[in-house]
Amino acid sequence: MNVNILLVVHATLGFIAISSFFIILFRNKGDTIHKYLGYALIVAVVGAALAGTVVAISVDKLYFINIGIAAVLQIAIGLLVLSNKKFLPRKSEIVIISLLIITSLLFFTYSNSIAYTLGTIYLSIGLYQVYLYSGKKEVTKLLWLAQHIGHMLGSGISIITAFIVGNIGDYAIIGFIWAVPAILGVLLVRYFRLKYAPDRHLTIGKLKW
Repeated sequence: MNVNILLVVHATLGFIAISSFFIILFRNKGDTIHKYLGYALIVAVVGAALAGTVVAISVDKLYFINIGIAAVLQIAIGLLVLSNKKFLPRKSEIVIISLLIITSLLFFTYSNSIAYTLGTIYLSIGLYQVYLYSGKKEVTKLLWLAQHIGHMLGSGISIITAFIVGNIGDYAIIGFIWAVPAILGVLLVRYFRLKYAPDRHLTIGKLKW
């Protein structure tokens, strides 16, 4: 298939994913529309990641492949927890978390500061999942909801980050604008976790997380 066609497919699916992400973010959670928008987000992210893989190879920016994989894996973690609210270490979780850690380590094979930073972020997320599923973490009542919210938001942030880096470049100083979604994403994750799952917050100093 022509790369230009795949680029259009990738951009279209990316637009659908980002649109679904923001609609889900700012409307009521848990109803039928939320679920259907969630399905649209999943299909769009997976499709965009697949099309983006070919595009990334054609423009020689292979770490974009890692971003796509990480976005898909975060969605997988966010979905799996809906059927595993006690955080039992099932084979599916072990495979997904292992893939996330491997994907994060592959970021460090690229000579690029953005890749190094993203690798560090995703590795931290992966190692935290190991901690959660190791049985050492106390499973509070709404911990599963906090996980679902955090990873679905994380997937959306990955998509937006890829969009920004792909459109403004990754070498100029302005390229550091790519970090804005990650910073805002951390604040959004904190806000929604405290709103929907307040009983699982952590206290760091005087700050609730």
